[in-house]
Amino acid sequence: MQSLFAEDKKKLLDILTAERKTVLAIIDTLKKEQESLINAKVDDIFKLASEKDLQLYHLGNLYKQQCELLQSHDSQYTTLDNSYNCDANLDQLWADILNLISSAKQLNDTNETIISMNLQYSQNLSFILHGSYKNHALYNARGVKI
Repeated sequence: MQSLFAEDKKKLLDILTAERKTVLAIIDTLKKEQESLINAKVDDIFKLASEKDLQLYHLGNLYKQQCELLQSHDSQYTTLDNSYNCDANLDQLWADILNLISSAKQLNDTNETIISMNLQYSQNLSFILHGSYKNHALYNARGVKI
């Protein structure tokens, strides 16, 4: 098993540092998105979705660079794994990225739940309003049809 050369380790460290920074930016965007969803700030949601797309595109490019670096060193390896002889900085950075990605997934799942609940509420409200439009019955304060 070959280990990474010092120059390649430096490049990998730079890539992973940029990945960590990008994942932190995605988490920040997801938190802002959650706040906008809760406060029904629709205009902000569209802006944040655009930001997220750019951040994810950047993250994808960094991942591609990481794969190319590792593949150019040894074609057996396409990702960094525990079999590599990495120094403590790379190991810690890799662990941080994995933890941050887990946090981002939880935030994204929560935002998905909020969106689903808002959609269900809107659909229910639409059905009620549509049903009231067709039903011209009037009710008194006790809920009795008059």
